Amino acid sequence: MFLKDNELAIISTDNGDYELQELINDRDILATMSEKQWYSLNMPERIDYRLEVDGELVGSIMLNNIRWFNHKARISIFIKLSEQNKGYAKRSLRMIVDHCFNMLNFHRLEAEIVDYNEKSIKLFESLGFKREGIMREAKYYEGKYHDIYLYGLLKD
Repeated sequence: MFLKDNELAIISTDNGDYELQELINDRDILATMSEKQWYSLNMPERIDYRLEVDGELVGSIMLNNIRWFNHKARISIFIKLSEQNKGYAKRSLRMIVDHCFNMLNFHRLEAEIVDYNEKSIKLFESLGFKREGIMREAKYYEGKYHDIYLYGLLKD
């Protein structure tokens, strides 16, 4: 799959994309995740997308916990620290939400966001995601337990 606007490209990939795997496994990136998840390439529960600008990797979007029968998936987005605050996250998330609802026929998208990740909270809320719940003290990071917020977006 390939989506593109005037600058940003979203490209589906696989676990053989070592540059993307290096980004996903970055300690700073992992700190923003609710849980580190690994899936086999052969399992249709996960789709990874590269975010590129001018052919350079700037981030990733992952659809995981895909439940095709229930028409839903969990979405995660990561942008390199050097590429943040350029609008790539909002633009690419808007593009992939549209793709999920209109091409993949999903009815629901979900996100888990750690309480200290204020940028992601603002991003997802700006696109209409609603906070639906809290997993209290579900992530341990830097000597402290943190809540994970559960967000959902329904197809209009």
